[in-house]
Amino acid sequence: MSLKSFSLFALSIFALVFVMGIGSAVTLANWNFEDSNLIVDSGTGTLTMNNANGTASFNLIGNNPSPLVALSSTNWDPGDNFEISINTVGYQNLVLKFDDIATTTTGPTEFKIQYSSGGTTFTDLTGSTTSTVPIFTTNPMHTFNLSTITALNNNANTKLKITITQPGTGTGNWRIDNLLIE
Repeated sequence: MSLKSFSLFALSIFALVFVMGIGSAVTLANWNFEDSNLIVDSGTGTLTMNNANGTASFNLIGNNPSPLVALSSTNWDPGDNFEISINTVGYQNLVLKFDDIATTTTGPTEFKIQYSSGGTTFTDLTGSTTSTVPIFTTNPMHTFNLSTITALNNNANTKLKITITQPGTGTGNWRIDNLLIE
């Protein structure tokens, strides 16, 4: 291989790596709950649980290959939610990802995603109503693309809610884990 061919090859690889890097997602906030609190684990943001009849707890889930912890609560009513506050100044095309599990048949059976660009009035994300699942499977289990909501781009007051729409038939548990905003 000549020096000219090698140089062109190396330049092509560099350009490919550069272009791929441009499209990669930036993590704005991540909660993994391994530390058993609501404090963001990487990035910046706040997470609040709004469940009038329940209290946050952090439960061990599974043991494969090592124990994992998830945010958990019981006694969910319609409208109860997890609320995320995040500053998106300098960012656009948000994506929300998380895992969930309804641990009993009496736990919540359905949720939806809501958003606010001003922090007070929330709008349902079209097509986001989703059934809860009985077991953690793939990671992340749920992905919600908010890139069409341009009001959330470059916004210091972005808020998202994961809101219960169907609470189940009793006091069953609902857990979330690996909450991520990109």
